[in-house]
Amino acid sequence: MSATHTTNTTTVVMAAPQPTVVVQQPKKKRCADKILLNLLISLIFPFWLFVWCCMCICEK
Repeated sequence: MSATHTTNTTTVVMAAPQPTVVVQQPKKKRCADKILLNLLISLIFPFWLFVWCCMCICEK
């Protein structure tokens, strides 16, 4: 009687993780973003309030 031993070996190869790519879009500067600055200028130059409003309305 002869005994035969067989062994099965399984090799698992882990792939390296792919780097994550984050794409950030540049933020568009708006006229209304600097409210505090525009209000301060409006206190010094009252006409600036009208100019500021026109700029905010006309921006695209």
